[in-house]
Amino acid sequence: MEQLTRLNRLSDVLLSMGPQQPSITILAEALADVLDVGIGAVWILPQEKMAESIRFACSGCIPNQDRWRELGPQIEAQLRHLSPRKARRLAGSQSRLTTSSMVLPGLEQGEAMACRCLSRDGHCHAVVLAANPAMISASCEPISDDALEVLNLIAEKVGAHLDQESDRLVIEAQVEALHASETRLELVLQGTNDGWWDWDVTNDTCFISARWQEMLGYPRQEAAGNSEFWIHRLHPGDRNDFEKRLKRALEGEIDSIEAELRLRHEDGSYLSVLARGKITRDCEGKPGHFAGSILDLSERKRHEAHVHRLDFYDTLTQLPNRRLLVDRLQQLASAYPRLNRCHGVLKLDLDRFKTLNDTYGHAAGDQLLCAVSRQLRALVPQDNTVARLGGDEFVVVLERLASTTEEARLEAQKVAVMILKSLNRGHHIDIGVVHSSVSIGIALMTEPELSVETLLQQAGVALFEAKKLGQNQVQMFEPAMQQRIVNRSRLESKLRQGFVDDELRVNYQAQVDALGRLCGMEALMRWDHQGTSLISPSEFIPIAEESGVIHALRRWSLETVCHQISRWGLVPSDNIRVAVNISPTEFLHPDFPDDLIALLRQTGIPGSLLNLEITEATVLTDLEFAAQRMHQLRSHNLEFSLDDFGTGFSSITYLRHLPVREVKIDRSYVERFSFDPQDAAIVRTIVALCDTLGLRMIAEGVETEQQWDLLRQLGCRHFQGYLFGRPQPATADLQMMVEPRFRKNAPSAT
Repeated sequence: MEQLTRLNRLSDVLLSMGPQQPSITILAEALADVLDVGIGAVWILPQEKMAESIRFACSGCIPNQDRWRELGPQIEAQLRHLSPRKARRLAGSQSRLTTSSMVLPGLEQGEAMACRCLSRDGHCHAVVLAANPAMISASCEPISDDALEVLNLIAEKVGAHLDQESDRLVIEAQVEALHASETRLELVLQGTNDGWWDWDVTNDTCFISARWQEMLGYPRQEAAGNSEFWIHRLHPGDRNDFEKRLKRALEGEIDSIEAELRLRHEDGSYLSVLARGKITRDCEGKPGHFAGSILDLSERKRHEAHVHRLDFYDTLTQLPNRRLLVDRLQQLASAYPRLNRCHGVLKLDLDRFKTLNDTYGHAAGDQLLCAVSRQLRALVPQDNTVARLGGDEFVVVLERLASTTEEARLEAQKVAVMILKSLNRGHHIDIGVVHSSVSIGIALMTEPELSVETLLQQAGVALFEAKKLGQNQVQMFEPAMQQRIVNRSRLESKLRQGFVDDELRVNYQAQVDALGRLCGMEALMRWDHQGTSLISPSEFIPIAEESGVIHALRRWSLETVCHQISRWGLVPSDNIRVAVNISPTEFLHPDFPDDLIALLRQTGIPGSLLNLEITEATVLTDLEFAAQRMHQLRSHNLEFSLDDFGTGFSSITYLRHLPVREVKIDRSYVERFSFDPQDAAIVRTIVALCDTLGLRMIAEGVETEQQWDLLRQLGCRHFQGYLFGRPQPATADLQMMVEPRFRKNAPSAT
């Protein structure tokens, strides 16, 4: 009876805890009180999504509480194994839990009992323990089976209480989550950019939010109206479709509407919105309310327009890009049978654009591209397309030319020449006025079967042919051009492989003075393809320049020349220089000066033994830059020769501004001057000019005694040509580099 009274007292204790977290200490004390034992202990085990760690409390004096705390899960595990729902003794003669790991400090000679506190779904909430230590167990009655039953009742009450506590925590969490959700919803409604409406279909009244009003340019305030609020604001192009959807929704075919609409703004413009609405119905299925929201799509439309522009327009020039160009050409091809008109494609490439970029930077190049694009738009009729393919390539599409191919060719060529002349006038950019010529290739769409890619390829082939003619040219595509491109591509592949296979050679041609004495040599590159055929430098050097192979070839040739000079044992006092041709591509390369100077140091060859031959085309783009680079190399005793002198328009200007030591009169004058008085006068003028400026002049291409005699009479003092020696591989004896009749005058190799 006394234990029942105490058990009821425990129930009162549990009830009195209320909604707060239960005090484990109170439970432990009540446990000891009900069972009238010296020690009462409670372990509340961690539950999923609940407590993070074991909570432990005990009443009575026990040693090593940390050890007691640790043993709670072990006690629960063994109870689960031996007696999942009943109390068991832990110590004493009747104990069935006797492993050494379960010995609780202070109970070695005492007795104890424990029970699992189960939840309604069978999970263990806690473990309760009642014990008498050895010091008092002798004076107390042993733990009886009745006591075990009481402990079972206590465990049930604690389990039920912890179930209630768990339920309460879950409910509190749900309530808290609901409050948080309501708060978020309120914030969303306050901060949303949507306008919303609620139309009472039965009464034909509509409530419109303040944001709706504001989006359409009206005062920001809530307003009431009727179904006409849609009809009066809808764009005429959207009204019919929306009214059909609304009718279907009201008749029950659909429950909701989502549509992009244009609503009239107060200023008369139209605002793009996304309208979403849902129909609610009464028990009879009749529509009651149509409520929803409108989302301002202005920003999305701007973004879509921006993405569309990025997809179809060049970001720098704002011209159509390749993708849009191809699309428009495909449309023209589809319409060709109906129009029965030819269309033209002009492919343009800025001449020497890379040089401008390398010299002044990409900012200057970008400015020139923008200037050219503006000028092209102004030159070409508005209904035609001007596109940028990338880099410095542009395409002009000429629509609806003549119906016959010949007339269409003439029209396209006329437009191309007009563009050529206009772009030659110069462009104003930050660095000043830039004169940039263009090369233009033309292809015609004269049949619907011609693919767009083929049409663009043909224009590209014609452009390539225009550049081969010397730039600033216009070329119309011809079928024979395609085969030349194929042959050129094959030759490039052979050149690359030939360089790897060591098929290239350096030959040397003698240069003599007026007495026929050896005074220099020119190094000439030769290609003996597979040992069966010699390929002219005029064929493979341009290909090497276009493909970039020229850099490797030129370094190899310079290394070869330097090593040969070393083998000959030439010294500056011999007054014999070896001339090496330097292409414009190589001379203008940013690394050329440093690479050449490093090569001289590596081979130990004085710069005074080398003569670098450049042409007028090398310095044509930027005279000041060329002069600066030449002075840099001359500081290392390298000299320059101006090759093919007299063939350009500004040769005398170059002599005034460039630090050249030597001029090579072009072989065309040497061939004709003996019978052409005008050429003879030009040669005399060049000789006199070089004497005045203190420059050495070499006449190249001398093949006859008559030419040699006449040139000496005109005052020329240095010569090169077959008369004195053909290009040949280097010999150990320098005398072998000239024809036999001149060998007595040639110095011996040291």
